[in-house]
Amino acid sequence: MSRLNRIITFACIALSTSAATTRPFGPISGLDAPLNALYDSVSARFAENAWFGDGYQMLDRELFKASMKSYCVLMESPQGKKIKNAAHYGIVNFSTRSKIPRFYIYDVPTQSIIHNIWTTHGGSSRIGVWASLKDTGEPEYEKLTKEVVLSYSENDQASLFSNRSGSLQSSVGMAIADNATYYSQEKGWTALRMNGIDGELNSKIKSRTVVLHEWGFNSDTMKNAYSAPLSEGCPMLPTRGNYQGQSGVEIAKLLMAELLGAPILFYHDRQLTEENDRAYLEQLETLQSLKAELSETLASYAEEYEWSPERKQKYEAIFRSKLEVYDPLIEETHRYFKTRSLFFGLEPKNEAKCRKVLGI
Repeated sequence: MSRLNRIITFACIALSTSAATTRPFGPISGLDAPLNALYDSVSARFAENAWFGDGYQMLDRELFKASMKSYCVLMESPQGKKIKNAAHYGIVNFSTRSKIPRFYIYDVPTQSIIHNIWTTHGGSSRIGVWASLKDTGEPEYEKLTKEVVLSYSENDQASLFSNRSGSLQSSVGMAIADNATYYSQEKGWTALRMNGIDGELNSKIKSRTVVLHEWGFNSDTMKNAYSAPLSEGCPMLPTRGNYQGQSGVEIAKLLMAELLGAPILFYHDRQLTEENDRAYLEQLETLQSLKAELSETLASYAEEYEWSPERKQKYEAIFRSKLEVYDPLIEETHRYFKTRSLFFGLEPKNEAKCRKVLGI
């Protein structure tokens, strides 16, 4: 398989396009017409905001509509009573590349997106083993191994997800932010805890310490970056930078203040059954291609540098131990996205109340 084909294959796995979100997420209902009108209005305001220029993208229409319905489902559920800040609603689209601002804050009363910023995903939410393979003691071999692995390792795409403790992966689903931030002396940053309320999709967010927190990347460097940094599963936010026409803004603290006590929806296209099944099969194919290419590379170097059978076996063992971890992770992710959200993709029971809540 050529380098170009490998990259295209992995891009498909990571669902870098938003093709899935062009289809309705649920049945047509009485809310569709007013939600379409709301989207048109919100989208127009987004386009009029001079700050949201090149590199910024408005939420997809169908994802926006489904997110608004999810907000209504939440508000009419028992969990809705726990929300202290119903005016703001965070929406994160993990299907989008991390170099594109994909964290949105929607202001319900003014029917506008007031913030759109970059955020991270978990470092174990993508396929790539270069960090584990580089210490082989053979510089030239390491160089070629890096070239092979990084061609599969799209850091700006999230494709592996979990609710498991210790996974260092991102989760999707509805969460509610705490009512106050805290400062971590150990980490040296301000953070905001979240409570996962979407069953097995994110029930362990709090115990895993998956929090919103600031980090040392800023809006200025992100505009030219290939991807946002990787985290241990946390949706990190830029610490500071130029933002909405002002310089030196403490961006992360500003956004966390807006989200105190508010609901936050984390989404990925794999929540759609057909997308989950497609991505699963493509991940299996890509992993097999990666294994085959690394094996071929190893054999080539063993012959060129006349390695002993023992040295070749040592590297083969390293490859097996590092690459075999991805088979169960791919299976786990496929199972994970078979879990139905308690909020996303559902229709509100009371359409009239939903229209009133959303002002439509």
